[in-house]
Amino acid sequence: IKLTGLYPNPATEEVTISIDAPSAERITLVVTDIYGKQIMQQNITVEVGSNNTKLNVGRLSSGIYLIQLRSTKTNTNSVLKLVKQ
Repeated sequence: IKLTGLYPNPATEEVTISIDAPSAERITLVVTDIYGKQIMQQNITVEVGSNNTKLNVGRLSSGIYLIQLRSTKTNTNSVLKLVKQ
């Protein structure tokens, strides 16, 4: 399972995150700042194949953030960089 896209980037209010999943499972999306401090977390269920989910980033301060996908089923940790305007 992996993060395959993030748009729009830079973002102001909401981003769409694309996830490619080989199997259906529950995953966790974690947003951290560049220092590793967790800012937000969202649990979602993905189906086999391509998945899109929306994440509201309107309350985040301008800056650079990392979006991490964590999967306990496949022991995966995939990361994308987000620029918040």
